[in-house]
Amino acid sequence: VEADPASILWVDGAPIAEIGTVIRVRWETATPTTGRVRFGPPGELSRSTSADPLPVTEHEALLLGLQASTTYDYRIMTSVGDALVGSQIYSVETAPLPPSMPAFEVIVRHPTLAAGGYTVVAVLQETQGTFEDWTVFLDNEGEIVWYWPMGGSRTVVSKDRKSILYITPADSATMPGMISRVSLDGVRLGDYHADGIHTDFVEHADGTIGVLGWELRDYEDGARTLLGETILEIAPDGGLSRIWG
Repeated sequence: VEADPASILWVDGAPIAEIGTVIRVRWETATPTTGRVRFGPPGELSRSTSADPLPVTEHEALLLGLQASTTYDYRIMTSVGDALVGSQIYSVETAPLPPSMPAFEVIVRHPTLAAGGYTVVAVLQETQGTFEDWTVFLDNEGEIVWYWPMGGSRTVVSKDRKSILYITPADSATMPGMISRVSLDGVRLGDYHADGIHTDFVEHADGTIGVLGWELRDYEDGARTLLGETILEIAPDGGLSRIWG
């Protein structure tokens, strides 16, 4: 790695407003290049972001998996011709967690299997009669490294690992439920609405979402109505189709 800060014109890194444990790093290079960020605890740049897919002059990367109120080092790594150029080492501190955030304890029974992984938890918390939903990512120390102030009853990480999806269940077969998508830098990307959806869903590789739903069915005598189950598919463009019921 060559040290040639002249090819990197400026660097800025700071917690994002929506999620204080996520650091957004931006930098500009004199010529179009591909770059990435190495980061970690002070003196330990053991983690790395993905590289730019194409050469550009204005770069951006998210540093994820960081604990709150903690200082981290980072360094810009840029490909210039056949050389790998490294910036000076910068330091940045993550923001504190929101005051109402719950605390967690994680017990790791098989450390070798859990190393480097995260646990995604959807939380419904009651504080003095007020309910709050949270989606949180926990590291192996039980520390919150990502959060979002809504979570419904189930939350999953998207197939492309760039966002989360969570469901807000319908109260009945005739009431709307909702599946929401939020990017890892705290941007709400969209909501999918459908009557009766509840409990569980799965995202397929093509972005289609399969979700359980309730449906009302007339009983044989025509005098009664039954509450049954159905499976719906929601296309990436929001189109809805019933595939089983």
